Amino acid sequence: MRGKDTAVQQRSVIRALEQLQAALAQVHFPFELPTGESGAAAVQRVSQQLANYVIPRFAALDAPLLAVVGGSTGAGKSTLVNSLVGHVVAKASAIRPTTRRPTLVYAPSDEQWFDSTRVLPHVARVKFHGAPAHTAHEQEAETPHTLVPAAAGGATEQSAPITDVALAPCAALPGGLALLDSPDIDSVVRENREFAAELLDAADLWIFVTTAARYADAVPWSMLREAVQRNVVSAVVLNRVPPQAQAEVSADLRAKLTERGLGDAPLFTIPEMPLDAEGFIPAAVLAPLHAWLAELGADTAARTAVAQTTLAGTVHSLVNDQEAVLVPYTEQVEVATRLGAIRRERFERAVDAIEQQVGNGTLLTGELLARWQDVLGTGEWSRKLERGVSRLRDRIVGFVSGRPAESVQQAQVAIAQSVRTLVAQELSAAALDVLSTWEHTAGTSAVVAAAERQLRNDAERERAVAMLVQQWEEELLEMVRTQGPSKKALARTLSFGVNALGVALMIVVFANTGGLVGGEIAVAGGTAVVAQKVLEAVFGDSAILRMAARAKADLIHRVRREGQREQLPFVEAENGAAVSAEVVLELEHAYRDLAHAVKAGADGSRY
Repeated sequence: MRGKDTAVQQRSVIRALEQLQAALAQVHFPFELPTGESGAAAVQRVSQQLANYVIPRFAALDAPLLAVVGGSTGAGKSTLVNSLVGHVVAKASAIRPTTRRPTLVYAPSDEQWFDSTRVLPHVARVKFHGAPAHTAHEQEAETPHTLVPAAAGGATEQSAPITDVALAPCAALPGGLALLDSPDIDSVVRENREFAAELLDAADLWIFVTTAARYADAVPWSMLREAVQRNVVSAVVLNRVPPQAQAEVSADLRAKLTERGLGDAPLFTIPEMPLDAEGFIPAAVLAPLHAWLAELGADTAARTAVAQTTLAGTVHSLVNDQEAVLVPYTEQVEVATRLGAIRRERFERAVDAIEQQVGNGTLLTGELLARWQDVLGTGEWSRKLERGVSRLRDRIVGFVSGRPAESVQQAQVAIAQSVRTLVAQELSAAALDVLSTWEHTAGTSAVVAAAERQLRNDAERERAVAMLVQQWEEELLEMVRTQGPSKKALARTLSFGVNALGVALMIVVFANTGGLVGGEIAVAGGTAVVAQKVLEAVFGDSAILRMAARAKADLIHRVRREGQREQLPFVEAENGAAVSAEVVLELEHAYRDLAHAVKAGADGSRY
């Protein structure tokens, strides 16, 4: 039952890890905020840890151990690896970076575990060609290495980034344990330092190599400090120790390790001495380290214990360090939310402004009012208005039916122009206002540039708005044409003319005089009264308000849709940023599930 429970817990942890991996794949940092760079680095590192080590190791707890040999420039990592296996499998150089290509050495019996994408799935592999060289002097011919062409600016093989790993099956290495000679952790090439960190993150076991001259440097201790934080099983090799100072230096390093939480780490000391005839550290000197590694490789229970210890520490570290991902990404979401709110609020104000001006009488001035008066006949309209509206109903047909079609068409043109100008100006002002406000929001330059490239110009906007108004007028005229089903209503409609009644209905839509002052109110108000009486003569009193409300609602609906089209460049820029509050929830949920799964494993049988 215990084995079954362990398998269930293991699957639970793997599901939680894969859930976290999927959530992290959606995390982006498009806004140039102070925390963006560190957040992106944290996401990259966690994603690499999950893909390169944590998930593959959980899926295969019985796999051989991967021991990464790491350390500072010139510490002797490659020479140590070559000496341990008695063959030149790792190439070093006197020119920095000294490790020229990471080499993964494993027993041929373990090839299935390492000549695949089980670990380091995104790292390119180069197969070692031929048997390993037997001496350091044969290294140049036998080591799997390809020269990198010089790049612009003089980049050479030594300064070019390392991007792949050489695979070196070696019968001299016992099964159950592989050695990976990694790039220098303090390499002069930034990409190589990052690659070294990625390889170390994929390790079950760290073998840290330092020297008597450099063991107190800051860089080595930053690496060892991380080993403590992640509970990575580690061993330390103190290389090139002057024989006369061996006791003193070893004791000092042991004290420092104990002080920093690595008191249980095995410490192996290699005295300063000439290499043997084959260019290796003498086997007798390496015997303690060799025996320790051989014992680990041969003992399945010991291997599993090492893997579980490092794995548990890494997963706990992922959970404990979740703020390194969540905090900076949440800041990105806050900016995206703010940009979206600015956009929506400003365009909503634009639509509200259009709706207000459509109905408050401000359109019933200037050219539009003059053209409507032409339809009625200015002098006759004025005299009838002075006599009062009570007699207009009986005489209104005489005002309108005799007017030439040209006057009605000119009124329609004036109405269309007034509405087009109003809508285009408000939408243009909204777009420019959003763009300006976005520009003054910290960290948004890339998103602003993306939106600005797609903004409509004035001609494009005016064409779109002209089509909007034309379609609105056509819909309004169709409503006038079909409003009265009776023969009497149809006769009256034909008597007045559909276009003239349509103009009258538009005047009623614009009739509220709340936006006018002084004499404008009397003129516009009288104009609206005449238009309303025209419509009443045809459709009766009850239909007028319903028709006007429907016509206005249709216009505002079309304006709102056009406002949404005007927003598209901004919406697409926001979508292109790919920042979402839903992803924050997914991350939080994934971290919470992972914490619960890990706790369940710790409380029961260990994974």
